[in-house]
Order: sequence, then C-alpha cells, then structure tokens
Amino acid sequence: MSLFISFSWTTEPFLKGAKTMTRRYWKSSHAEKFHKNMLISAYDKLPFRNGKVIGHLKITKDPYQQRTSELSEEDFEKEGLLWMSQHNLKIMGKTPEEFFEEWKQKNDLVWVIEFERKEPTNLSKYGI
Repeated sequence: MSLFISFSWTTEPFLKGAKTMTRRYWKSSHAEKFHKNMLISAYDKLPFRNGKVIGHLKITKDPYQQRTSELSEEDFEKEGLLWMSQHNLKIMGKTPEEFFEEWKQKNDLVWVIEFERKEPTNLSKYGI
C-alpha cells in the first residue's frame, strides 16, 4: 500500500483547508519514508477500518520531531483546532482548547508533518 495519512477527528478541518499540519506518534523508520514535495493520499480513517480517500496533500517540509510541550498558538491554528473551536466541535469529548492544553502537558515526542491540501474534494459527499 502506498503512503497515506488518516485524519479521523480532524477530517472536517482538513477538508475545509483549515488544517495544514499534523503530529504523529510514528516510529522513525516510518516517518523517514515521508519527504518534502511528496503527494500523499488523505483518508478519513485508517483504510483497514473502511477508511475512504478524502483528498490528497503535498508535504511542504521534511517531517521533523518536536515535543508537545513546545506547541504554540500558531500550531493550534495549523492543526485545525481553531476552526474546530469556532464550529463548536469536540475532540474525544473535550473542547479543542482543553485537548491542546492537555497535549502540551504530556511533553510527548512526536513527528510533525506540514502540508497543503491538493485537488478539490466534493465536500457535499461528506455532509460538509
């Protein structure tokens, strides 16, 4: 299977173009397969959980690691969380602000992937 990224609870901000960054708990061996300028399929959930392709993204920067304790307000917006907050959406029962603050407290080491959404998607197909 070719490389992909699934968005799950951030599918809507991705489809609306409000999400341009994602953080992943990947092994280095997996993260190192992704590179700047690669075109990757975007899924609404993992393919083995009946996920569907919802568009494509182009990686704009080689993936890099960051501690979640270093998250900034700009990251809040790029992760699509500001858009989710403005639309009163929850993440696992929490507001985007609550989720983000808890994430920062964890100090986890994650992979950061910056991207731009490519090729318009038929948003009405997803009820958006």
